[in-house]
Amino acid sequence: LTAARARWAAVRQSRTDDTDKSCRAYGNYFYEAVLTRQTASLCEYGGNRQHNLEMLDAEIDAFNDLIAKQCIGL
Repeated sequence: LTAARARWAAVRQSRTDDTDKSCRAYGNYFYEAVLTRQTASLCEYGGNRQHNLEMLDAEIDAFNDLIAKQCIGL
């Protein structure tokens, strides 16, 4: 989870002039985050479960916002 979050943060912060490429990356990482959250919700037990799900929800929201702001209507 930590490695994935670091990778996702790097993608969100990177800037490129190729909007198509950025939007594809945002979509791919959004999908990856959703799958990760689904897996965590089914497999993870213990005190960190709720915290991890909330962090994953925040990652999903961040990619969703990027897609909405930069990719809708292309």
